[in-house]
Amino acid sequence: MLYRGGVLGSAIVSLAMMCQASVAVAEPDSYPATEQIGVTTLRLVDSDRADPWKPSARRELNVTIHYPTANADSYPLADTVVPWSPNTVLPSQSHLNAPVDGAAGALPVLLFQPGANLPVQTGTSMAENLAGHGYAVVSIDDTHGSFPGTAFPDGHIEPFEGSAGEDFVTASAARVGDIHFVLDELSALTHGSDPDADGAALPAGLGTALDMSKIGMYGHSLGGIMTFYSDPRVRAGVSLDGWADPAQPGELTPGLAADPERPLLFLLRPAADPATRRQILDRMCAGRTGWTRELVLAGTRHWDFTDLDYLPRSVMSAPLLSDQVGAIAPERAHAVVNAYLTAMFDHFLRGRPEPLLDNPDPGFPEITFGA
Repeated sequence: MLYRGGVLGSAIVSLAMMCQASVAVAEPDSYPATEQIGVTTLRLVDSDRADPWKPSARRELNVTIHYPTANADSYPLADTVVPWSPNTVLPSQSHLNAPVDGAAGALPVLLFQPGANLPVQTGTSMAENLAGHGYAVVSIDDTHGSFPGTAFPDGHIEPFEGSAGEDFVTASAARVGDIHFVLDELSALTHGSDPDADGAALPAGLGTALDMSKIGMYGHSLGGIMTFYSDPRVRAGVSLDGWADPAQPGELTPGLAADPERPLLFLLRPAADPATRRQILDRMCAGRTGWTRELVLAGTRHWDFTDLDYLPRSVMSAPLLSDQVGAIAPERAHAVVNAYLTAMFDHFLRGRPEPLLDNPDPGFPEITFGA
C-alpha cells in the first residue's frame, strides 16, 4: 500500500502551526562543497494539457532550479516561505538569479518531486547540497496538490485543492505528465528558448550549462515512487521512503510504464511491517533487470527524508506529528541521505566508482543493506 500515514492531516497541522506563530527553524550544520548556490524559478504552462485538479485551466507549474554559482554576493538570498505563512521551511542558502558558475562545466540535471500534499520547499537543503556538487536540480511543485498552495514568480498563488488529499491515482498521472513536459521545456532552454510563460530573464549561462544527456531523478514518498515511472530520458533514480503496489486499486494511475533497466536506489525508514513492505517492493520491482539497491536508514521515519525534519521538536512533538520523525538527529539524517544521493548520481551519471553503493561503510553505520 502506498504510504499515506496521515500525511495530509499532518501537513495541515504542521503548516498551520507555522502560520500561527513564528518558530525558530534549525539549520544544517554544513552546506555543499561549492561556496555559493544560485536559484531561479520558472512559471511553465502546458498549453496542451488541462490541470487534473482544475480542468478548466491549463496545467501551470512552478519549477525551481538550483545550480552552482560564484561571486554572487550582490544577489539576494532567495526565500523558502510557504504561501500564507510568515515562516520558512528552512532558510535558503541560494542567491536569486545569480549567473551560473562557468567553471563548473556541464551540469547533469536532477529532477525532484516532493511527497503528496507537501510543498516543494521541503526539499530545499538536499537540492542545495546536490547543486553544490555540480548538478542542476530542478524541483517541480505539484500545483493544486501542494498544501497550502503554490506561489508563482509573478506573485499569484494557486491554492491546494481538497480533492488532491488522497487521490493518488490522479496525482501520479499528473506527475508523469509534469516530468515529461518539464524535460521538454528544459531541452528547449538548452537550444536558446526561454520557456518561462512570463518571458522572465533567466540567469546568465543557465541554458548552455544544462547537460540533458545526463538526467537523474529523486523524490520523497509519492515523488520517490515517480522516479520508478518517470520519463525514459531519466537514467537513474532514488526513492526516498516511497513505495507502492502497482496492482492495488487506488494506489497509482493504471498503465504507468516503468523502465526495467533504470538503476534505482530505495532509501527507506525501518518498516513497521517488514514482510508486507517486502511483498510490495517485490511486486513493484517484478521484471526489473536494472541495478537495484534497497537501503534502510536506522532511526528515521517518513519526514526525516525532508526539511520538515528541521522543524523544532516542540512543533514535531504535537499530536499527529510525533510519528513523522524518528530518533535520528536531523543533521545526521540529512548527512547520510546527501551522501547516498550524491554517490548514486555521481556513479550512474558521471561514471565515478562509488563503493558506498555496494557495501556497508563504517562511516555510515546507520545504513543496512536490504529492506
